[in-house]
Amino acid sequence: MEKLYSSPLQNSHFRRFKKMRAEVVELKKLNIDKDYQRDLRAHRVNEIAEGWDTAAAGTIIVSQRSNGKFWLVDGQHRVAAAQLAGEKELPAIIYEDLAPKAEANLRLHLNHRLQERPLERFKARLKAGDETAMDIRDLLEKHGTAINTTYDYDEGLNTVASIETVYMQDDGALLGQVLDILKKVYGKITPEIATSNSIKGVAWFLRAHPEADVDRLVEMLRRLSRAQLASMARTHMGVMRGSLWANYYRAIVEAYNFNLSPTKRLAWKVRGQYSKHGMEDSRAKHDDE
Repeated sequence: MEKLYSSPLQNSHFRRFKKMRAEVVELKKLNIDKDYQRDLRAHRVNEIAEGWDTAAAGTIIVSQRSNGKFWLVDGQHRVAAAQLAGEKELPAIIYEDLAPKAEANLRLHLNHRLQERPLERFKARLKAGDETAMDIRDLLEKHGTAINTTYDYDEGLNTVASIETVYMQDDGALLGQVLDILKKVYGKITPEIATSNSIKGVAWFLRAHPEADVDRLVEMLRRLSRAQLASMARTHMGVMRGSLWANYYRAIVEAYNFNLSPTKRLAWKVRGQYSKHGMEDSRAKHDDE
């Protein structure tokens, strides 16, 4: 019978780490590398601590670097909960002589207990030297912005999943166009401007309407405040239903069409959808058919 689940130690990825051992470690000796670790969620720590069970907690994963110091790779919430519950030590699998990059790469393959948020996973991918993550980082830097390593309301970008979705369409060309447009319209790319809905809405506009005049798009969007565009999108959503990003797209088309003759207006093309594998579109269909 095919196994539906295999433990990390059974996975071939882990068998290539030759130097490893199992032992009990003192929690006070553990260090946290914030370059690839998640931010602690207090409610999660409290939840684990309230029902603390050492046996149920299992083993944590630790790296002992060449200088002899211990670095926690997987189990940060369990360690914090154990300390809160008064525990001093926990059983661990210890990998020896790993560099920080190798730890981050190992951590990416240990995401089997608690699903990571996109921001946290992106941070770990960067540390591990993932080429796609590094390409996205470089592209964003060219546009004067970056993925936030922690959620921020004022600077950087928080919409990692949407950025990755658009990037994967053509290795960044479409994402570059979207960022160019947002920067021309608003001057600076911030979390309020580059939302998931605006990024996907503009990206879909560009894919669905390659014949559109980008300069006109920029000009017409400049005439609207962000609040006006959001209001238009929600009005469309109230009538047409569907996801909010698709209705941002509709609002963008409405803005583009303003004062154009009927023969030059763009028709909605929203039969496609974003999926975890990318954008799928069927451009021949109109939404109201």
